[in-house]
Amino acid sequence: MEISWSQNIVQKYVSQNNQPTIQLSSDSQFKYLAICTDNELKIDFVTKWQNIKWDIFFIFFGSTKISANIVADIRDSNCDINLNILSFLQDNSDFDINADIKIGQNIQKSQWHLSKKNIILWKDIKIKTIPRLDIHSNDVQASHGLSIDRLDPQKEFYLKSKWLDSKSSKTLMIDGHVQKILDQIDIDSSKKAEIKDFILKNFQNG
Repeated sequence: MEISWSQNIVQKYVSQNNQPTIQLSSDSQFKYLAICTDNELKIDFVTKWQNIKWDIFFIFFGSTKISANIVADIRDSNCDINLNILSFLQDNSDFDINADIKIGQNIQKSQWHLSKKNIILWKDIKIKTIPRLDIHSNDVQASHGLSIDRLDPQKEFYLKSKWLDSKSSKTLMIDGHVQKILDQIDIDSSKKAEIKDFILKNFQNG
Protein backbone atom coordinates (compact mmCIF):
# COMPACT_ATOMS: atom_id res chain seq x y z
CA MET A 1 0.00 0.00 0.00
CA GLU A 2 1.33 3.45 -0.88
CA ILE A 3 0.05 6.53 0.95
CA SER A 4 0.26 10.08 -0.37
CA TRP A 5 -0.87 13.45 0.91
CA SER A 6 -2.95 13.56 4.09
CA GLN A 7 -4.83 10.42 5.06
CA ASN A 8 -6.38 8.75 8.10
CA ILE A 9 -6.56 4.98 7.84
CA VAL A 10 -8.11 2.40 10.14
CA GLN A 11 -7.52 -1.32 9.65
CA LYS A 12 -8.41 -4.49 11.52
CA TYR A 13 -6.13 -7.50 11.67
CA VAL A 14 -8.19 -10.40 12.97
CA SER A 15 -6.92 -13.31 10.86
CA GLN A 16 -3.59 -15.10 10.86
CA ASN A 17 -0.24 -14.24 9.27
CA ASN A 18 -0.78 -10.73 7.90
CA GLN A 19 2.40 -9.16 6.45
CA PRO A 20 1.52 -5.77 4.88
CA THR A 21 4.02 -3.12 3.78
CA ILE A 22 3.02 0.56 3.77
CA GLN A 23 5.07 3.14 1.83
CA LEU A 24 4.67 6.88 2.15
CA SER A 25 5.21 9.43 -0.59
CA SER A 26 6.97 12.77 -0.14
CA ASP A 27 5.22 15.52 1.84
CA SER A 28 2.68 13.09 3.32
CA GLN A 29 0.84 13.41 6.63
CA PHE A 30 -0.41 10.07 7.79
CA LYS A 31 -2.44 8.79 10.74
CA TYR A 32 -2.87 5.06 10.95
CA LEU A 33 -4.80 2.98 13.49
CA ALA A 34 -4.62 -0.80 13.57
CA ILE A 35 -6.94 -2.94 15.71
CA CYS A 36 -5.23 -6.31 16.21
CA THR A 37 -6.35 -9.69 17.42
CA ASP A 38 -4.13 -11.36 14.83
CA ASN A 39 -2.19 -14.42 15.93
CA GLU A 40 0.83 -13.39 13.88
CA LEU A 41 1.41 -9.95 12.37
CA LYS A 42 4.38 -8.38 10.63
CA ILE A 43 3.92 -4.86 9.31
CA ASP A 44 6.49 -2.56 7.69
CA PHE A 45 6.23 1.21 7.37
CA VAL A 46 8.75 2.53 4.83
CA THR A 47 9.71 6.13 4.01
CA LYS A 48 11.64 6.62 0.78
CA TRP A 49 11.07 10.39 0.51
CA GLN A 50 11.42 13.53 2.63
CA ASN A 51 8.98 15.57 4.70
CA ILE A 52 6.79 12.83 6.12
CA LYS A 53 4.76 13.03 9.31
CA TRP A 54 3.51 9.71 10.78
CA ASP A 55 1.24 9.12 13.74
CA ILE A 56 0.80 5.36 14.06
CA PHE A 57 -1.40 3.65 16.66
CA PHE A 58 -1.85 -0.03 17.45
CA ILE A 59 -4.38 -1.57 19.84
CA PHE A 60 -3.74 -5.24 20.66
CA PHE A 61 -6.12 -7.37 22.68
CA GLY A 62 -7.06 -10.99 23.12
CA SER A 63 -6.70 -14.05 25.32
CA THR A 64 -4.50 -16.07 22.98
CA LYS A 65 -0.96 -16.06 21.65
CA ILE A 66 -0.22 -12.89 19.68
CA SER A 67 3.10 -12.34 17.96
CA ALA A 68 3.74 -9.01 16.24
CA ASN A 69 6.71 -7.28 14.69
CA ILE A 70 6.29 -3.62 13.70
CA VAL A 71 9.07 -2.05 11.64
CA ALA A 72 9.53 1.65 10.83
CA ASP A 73 12.20 1.97 8.13
CA ILE A 74 13.29 5.59 7.61
CA ARG A 75 15.22 6.05 4.36
CA ASP A 76 15.16 9.83 3.87
CA SER A 77 15.45 13.03 5.88
CA ASN A 78 12.98 15.38 7.59
CA CYS A 79 10.67 12.66 8.87
CA ASP A 80 8.69 12.80 12.11
CA ILE A 81 7.36 9.47 13.40
CA ASN A 82 5.29 8.70 16.48
CA LEU A 83 4.53 5.02 17.09
CA ASN A 84 2.07 4.25 19.90
CA ILE A 85 1.24 0.68 20.97
CA LEU A 86 -1.52 -0.10 23.48
CA SER A 87 -1.99 -3.72 24.59
CA PHE A 88 -4.74 -5.18 26.77
CA LEU A 89 -3.75 -8.54 28.27
CA GLN A 90 -6.65 -10.78 29.22
CA ASP A 91 -6.62 -14.11 31.01
CA ASN A 92 -4.14 -16.52 29.35
CA SER A 93 -2.79 -13.80 27.05
CA ASP A 94 0.66 -14.51 25.64
CA PHE A 95 1.91 -11.41 23.82
CA ASP A 96 5.23 -11.08 21.99
CA ILE A 97 5.14 -7.58 20.49
CA ASN A 98 8.30 -5.98 19.16
CA ALA A 99 8.99 -2.66 17.44
CA ASP A 100 12.02 -2.09 15.22
CA ILE A 101 13.18 1.39 14.24
CA LYS A 102 15.64 1.59 11.36
CA ILE A 103 17.30 4.88 10.41
CA GLY A 104 19.77 4.70 7.54
CA GLN A 105 23.03 6.55 6.89
CA ASN A 106 23.07 10.26 6.00
CA ILE A 107 19.53 10.79 7.33
CA GLN A 108 19.12 14.34 8.69
CA LYS A 109 16.61 16.29 10.77
CA SER A 110 14.40 13.30 11.57
CA GLN A 111 12.88 12.26 14.86
CA TRP A 112 10.83 9.40 16.20
CA HIS A 113 9.18 8.43 19.46
CA LEU A 114 8.00 4.99 20.50
CA SER A 115 5.45 4.56 23.28
CA LYS A 116 4.36 1.09 24.45
CA LYS A 117 1.66 0.78 27.10
CA ASN A 118 0.61 -2.63 28.39
CA ILE A 119 -2.45 -2.98 30.61
CA ILE A 120 -2.88 -6.23 32.54
CA LEU A 121 -6.53 -7.15 33.09
CA TRP A 122 -6.10 -10.59 34.67
CA LYS A 123 -3.41 -12.52 36.54
CA ASP A 124 -2.36 -15.34 34.21
CA ILE A 125 -0.54 -13.55 31.38
CA LYS A 126 2.78 -13.61 29.57
CA ILE A 127 4.31 -10.62 27.85
CA LYS A 128 7.52 -9.96 25.95
CA THR A 129 7.99 -6.53 24.46
CA ILE A 130 11.28 -5.27 23.05
CA PRO A 131 12.09 -1.95 21.33
CA ARG A 132 14.96 -2.45 18.89
CA LEU A 133 16.90 0.51 17.49
CA ASP A 134 19.08 0.31 14.39
CA ILE A 135 20.36 3.87 13.90
CA HIS A 136 23.17 4.83 11.52
CA SER A 137 22.97 8.63 11.66
CA ASN A 138 23.93 11.23 14.27
CA ASP A 139 21.58 13.99 13.13
CA VAL A 140 18.38 12.43 14.45
CA GLN A 141 16.38 12.41 17.68
CA ALA A 142 15.00 9.22 19.16
CA SER A 143 13.16 8.28 22.36
CA HIS A 144 11.00 5.50 23.71
CA GLY A 145 8.85 4.74 26.74
CA LEU A 146 7.42 1.51 28.12
CA SER A 147 4.89 0.85 30.87
CA ILE A 148 3.21 -2.28 32.26
CA ASP A 149 0.26 -1.46 34.51
CA ARG A 150 -3.06 -2.69 35.77
CA LEU A 151 -6.29 -0.74 35.62
CA ASP A 152 -6.41 1.90 38.32
CA PRO A 153 -7.87 0.21 41.44
CA GLN A 154 -8.98 3.56 42.89
CA LYS A 155 -10.98 4.36 39.77
CA GLU A 156 -12.48 0.87 39.83
CA PHE A 157 -13.47 1.33 43.49
CA TYR A 158 -15.09 4.67 42.65
CA LEU A 159 -17.08 3.19 39.76
CA LYS A 160 -18.23 0.29 41.94
CA SER A 161 -19.46 2.83 44.47
CA LYS A 162 -21.75 4.06 41.68
CA TRP A 163 -23.41 0.62 41.56
CA LEU A 164 -21.40 -0.76 38.66
CA ASP A 165 -20.25 -4.37 38.86
CA SER A 166 -16.58 -5.34 38.34
CA LYS A 167 -16.89 -6.16 34.63
CA SER A 168 -18.79 -2.95 33.84
CA SER A 169 -16.23 -0.91 35.78
CA LYS A 170 -13.33 -2.47 33.88
CA THR A 171 -15.09 -2.02 30.56
CA LEU A 172 -15.63 1.68 31.26
CA MET A 173 -11.94 2.17 32.11
CA ILE A 174 -10.87 0.29 28.98
CA ASP A 175 -13.20 2.56 27.01
CA GLY A 176 -11.31 5.56 28.40
CA HIS A 177 -7.93 4.25 27.19
CA VAL A 178 -9.33 3.51 23.73
CA GLN A 179 -10.99 6.93 23.52
CA LYS A 180 -7.64 8.69 24.12
CA ILE A 181 -6.32 7.11 20.93
CA LEU A 182 -9.50 7.71 18.91
CA ASP A 183 -9.39 11.39 19.86
CA GLN A 184 -6.14 11.65 17.86
CA ILE A 185 -7.59 10.14 14.67
CA ASP A 186 -9.64 12.33 12.34
CA ILE A 187 -12.48 9.97 11.42
CA ASP A 188 -16.23 10.40 11.76
CA SER A 189 -18.01 9.63 15.02
CA SER A 190 -19.87 6.61 13.62
CA LYS A 191 -16.57 4.96 12.69
CA LYS A 192 -15.18 5.65 16.15
CA ALA A 193 -18.31 4.13 17.71
CA GLU A 194 -17.90 1.04 15.52
CA ILE A 195 -14.28 0.61 16.63
CA LYS A 196 -15.13 0.96 20.30
CA ASP A 197 -18.02 -1.46 19.98
CA PHE A 198 -15.76 -4.04 18.32
CA ILE A 199 -13.13 -3.76 21.07
CA LEU A 200 -15.43 -3.56 24.07
CA LYS A 201 -17.59 -6.50 22.99
CA ASN A 202 -14.46 -8.63 23.19
CA PHE A 203 -14.06 -7.81 26.89
CA GLN A 204 -17.74 -8.04 27.72
CA ASN A 205 -17.82 -11.53 26.24
CA GLY A 206 -14.49 -12.54 27.78
